[in-house]
Amino acid sequence: MQRLNTISRNHSSLFRNRSYRTLCILLVFLLSALGGCTQFPPRVYKIQVNQGNVVKPSMLSQLKPGMTRKQVLYVLGTPLVQDPFDVNRWDYLYEERQGRKVHKHYHLKVFCEGDRLLRYEGETPKEEEQLFEAANKNR
Repeated sequence: MQRLNTISRNHSSLFRNRSYRTLCILLVFLLSALGGCTQFPPRVYKIQVNQGNVVKPSMLSQLKPGMTRKQVLYVLGTPLVQDPFDVNRWDYLYEERQGRKVHKHYHLKVFCEGDRLLRYEGETPKEEEQLFEAANKNR
């Protein structure tokens, strides 16, 4: 029993020492601050976001000058942007993102005159550029 009293007296005297208590508080503070700087769990998963109209080369190859607006809508779908000041132009936009990084982006413009398709122009993703150019040459 006497030994237990000696141990507890030594232990309590350590915490009475002001510099030791300050060191313990500082150590706890630093360890908790450094714990917030770790990357565990590594990072938050950022989902892939696709926005706009997906226009494939097979869809572009179906477009022929002189098609009606309804036929163009059937092939390409509803345009993302219909300009109220230029009713003869439809814009099909597409963007693929992962977090803040843009992986793919393109803008296709379809021009009509009256109720008929006149032409289309714009960009497509890099791997589809050759097919896009071939579809435009066949017109």
